[in-house]
Amino acid sequence: MIYDVVNASIRPLLNPDLTASWEKRTDLCGRGKHYDRRVHGKIREFYQKTDRCGIEFKKSICPARFFLIMQPHIIKKGKRKEKRKTMKKCEIHQLYNLEETIAADIFKGVTYPWEVLPKIKDFIVELGNTLDVSVYEKRGENIWVAKSAKVAERAFLNGPLIIDEGAEVRHCAFIRGNAIVGKNCVVGNSTELKNVILFNSVQVPHYNYVGDSILGHKSHMGAGSITSNVKSDKTLVVVKDGKEEIKTGLKKFGAMLGDYVEVGCNSVLNPGTVIGAHTNVYPLSMVRGVVADHSIYKNRNEVVQKNE
Repeated sequence: MIYDVVNASIRPLLNPDLTASWEKRTDLCGRGKHYDRRVHGKIREFYQKTDRCGIEFKKSICPARFFLIMQPHIIKKGKRKEKRKTMKKCEIHQLYNLEETIAADIFKGVTYPWEVLPKIKDFIVELGNTLDVSVYEKRGENIWVAKSAKVAERAFLNGPLIIDEGAEVRHCAFIRGNAIVGKNCVVGNSTELKNVILFNSVQVPHYNYVGDSILGHKSHMGAGSITSNVKSDKTLVVVKDGKEEIKTGLKKFGAMLGDYVEVGCNSVLNPGTVIGAHTNVYPLSMVRGVVADHSIYKNRNEVVQKNE
């Protein structure tokens, strides 16, 4: 079969001076060995001396590729390993100070913060059972509340949930579960939390919805601002930064807010939003994609660096 292919397509390879070389090359390819310096050199030398084939052997061309084209069935095709795309500005250490959360351990071994969203529930249960009973009290199934925290009587608490020291959960707050509320946080009237991590001193004080999101140290969401955590077409969320993008594999993904982020009143953070640390978002904004740190988001086409 190999003879027929060569005879029909590249007859000069049947030259007696070359036959042994390409036969050996083919054998090497078949056994998964894609390079032999002497064989490669002899084949290339032949083609440098003759133009009968109309094929130019350049140093950049791997002989294995040539024989794959000539006789594709002799080499087992393996899956090409896809290079993992990275977005430095979205990495955990770029967004958060992990010393400002009781949940620091959940971020170990991952690159991007959204990777921990599916792990929050189990992490809370595991961590809650290790908390100091002199500092935290257990209120119902998988609900741990620091004794120094202030929780309004009419606030709704559902587990798994940890409310850390000094936090304030106000009247009619609705915590649906899978939530970690950090030290000195404020969860206000009619604010709803679901599958979230609030770092220390976060404020979501007035009519906020925060779902499948992580809010960094001292970040603040103005009245009525929300995270939208599901796309309208129900497809998986992709984080986009200009032409770069990362597929998260998540159907539910709200927003990742870095430390000291300020979100203006009545803003909507669309699924897959990532906002860098120390960034301010104007009121009534509709935000999507990645917003750089230390910047001011006025609208989609006007994002400026802070003068600090």
